[in-house]
Amino acid sequence: MKKEADTIHDATNEVDDLLPEYDFSGGVRGKYYRPGKTTIRMTIDEDVARHFYSAKLLNAALRQLIAEGRAPEPRDEASGS
Repeated sequence: MKKEADTIHDATNEVDDLLPEYDFSGGVRGKYYRPGKTTIRMTIDEDVARHFYSAKLLNAALRQLIAEGRAPEPRDEASGS
């Protein structure tokens, strides 16, 4: 008896939407994966950017707020909000 995941996998493999000219033979799996790091792009106001002009400075300030208990509650990972 096939599992549901196997059935879904088989159904998606029936249609190959990759064109023949796509060549992944030299590809490296996980080349840009960095465990423990998450890339989040957001816009900060210009007055804030004058003080926190690097990720290192911004992360240090945010970690200090977290340590002092002045940061917002962490979001629920399941809801994604």
